[in-house]
Amino acid sequence: MEKRSRGNIILLTSGRLVSLFGSGVQGIAIPLYILDQTGKASMMGLFSMASLIPALLFAPLAGVLGDRLNRKTIMIGADAARFLLISLLAVLVAFDILFLWALFLVQIFVSISDSLFNSSSDGILPDLASAENLHKANAAKGSTEAAALILGPVAGGVIYGLGGIFPVFAINAFSFALSCALEFFIRYRRTTHDTEKLTVRDFIRRIKEPFRFVAGHHAIRQLFIMGTAVYFLIYPLFDVVLPYIVKKTIGFSSTQMGILFGFLMGGVLLGDIVTSSLFNRMGAKKLIRIGLFIEIFLIMMVGSSVLPVVMAFLGGASLHFYAILCALMALIGFFCTWVIMPVNVNMQKIVPNEMRSRYYSIFNMSTQAGVPVSAVIYGVLLDAVNSYYIVFGVGVVFCVLSLNFLSRATNDIYNP
Repeated sequence: MEKRSRGNIILLTSGRLVSLFGSGVQGIAIPLYILDQTGKASMMGLFSMASLIPALLFAPLAGVLGDRLNRKTIMIGADAARFLLISLLAVLVAFDILFLWALFLVQIFVSISDSLFNSSSDGILPDLASAENLHKANAAKGSTEAAALILGPVAGGVIYGLGGIFPVFAINAFSFALSCALEFFIRYRRTTHDTEKLTVRDFIRRIKEPFRFVAGHHAIRQLFIMGTAVYFLIYPLFDVVLPYIVKKTIGFSSTQMGILFGFLMGGVLLGDIVTSSLFNRMGAKKLIRIGLFIEIFLIMMVGSSVLPVVMAFLGGASLHFYAILCALMALIGFFCTWVIMPVNVNMQKIVPNEMRSRYYSIFNMSTQAGVPVSAVIYGVLLDAVNSYYIVFGVGVVFCVLSLNFLSRATNDIYNP
C-alpha cells in the first residue's frame, strides 16, 4: 500500500476507533441510566427504537447526499453534529436538567447523524485504497471496529458505575471531536461530480437506482439477499439467545457474559488480521466456502453444548464449560471474517462509485430493519421451547441458506 493511501487509512480507522469507543461507552451506559431513572425495561426498548428508526428512515437521503457531495465533508459534518449533540447532554446533566424526553429527542438527531456518517464512510473507503489493497483497508477498518467494540462497553460499565452519566457523555463528545479532527487531515479528492439540480422527481429516481442495480446484477443480488438473511438469522442469536443461554440456561453471571462477548470480538480482531494476509494466497472463493462451513459447524457445537446431557457432563456453570464457550465464541468471531471481508471487498469493487453511498444505505437499511423483528421472534421462541432447539434450528437454516448461496454463486461473486 502506497504511503498516501496508508496515511489516509490510518486517519480514517483511527477516527473510527475513537468515535466507536466513545459510542460503545455510551451505548452500554445509556440503558443502565434509563433503567436507574425509570426502573422500566420498556423504556429501554423505546430508546432502542429512537436509535434505529430515524437512521433507517433517513438512510435513503443519506445515500443520495453521499453520492452527490464530498464524502469527507459529510463525515466531518456528521461528527461535528454528534459532538455538539452529546455535549448538550453533558451540559444538561451538569445542571441537573436532563429529562428523559430530551435524551430521546437528542438521540433521534444523533441517529440521523449516524446515518449520514455511515453512508459516506462506507462509500469513501474504496476511494482511499487501490483495488489490490482494498482487502488490507477492510482488514484495518474491521480490526479497529472490533477493538472499539471490545474496549468501549467494558469501559462504559466501569465509568458509569464510578462516575455516573456525566463522564460518559463527556468522553463520547470528546471522541467525536477527535474523530472530526483526524478526518480533517485525510487527503481526499472528490470522485463524484454530480452538479445536477436535485428535484423531488430526481431524488426519487436516485433512490430507485440502487434497487434496480441490485435487481439487475446477479452477483450483487445474491450478496444482498444472503447478507440480509444472515443478519436476520444470526445477529439476534448473539444479542438475544446467547445472553439467555449463558445467564438462564447455564447460570453464568453478567460479568462472564461480557467476557464471553469480548472473546467473540477478539476472534474478529484476530480474524481480520489473519484474513488480510491470507486473502491473496487463498482467494475469495476458498475463504468464503471454508468460512461458511466452519461457521455452520461452530453454531451446531454451541447448540450441542447446551443439551441437558452435555451440560450435566460438563458440570453446569463450571470453569471448564466456560472455557469451552469462550473458545467457541473466539472461533466464531475468527472465521466469520473469512466470509465478511471477501464479501465486503468484492461488493466495493462491483458497485459503481457514483452509486456506492446509496447502495450501502439501502444495504444497511435492509440488514438492520429485520433485526428487531427477528429479535422478537427469538424472544417468543425462548419462552416456548428449549434454547438448544433454537440454536440447532438456526444452524439448520443457516446451512440451507449457505448451500443455496454456494450452489448459485457466479464467478462474479468471487472474482469481480
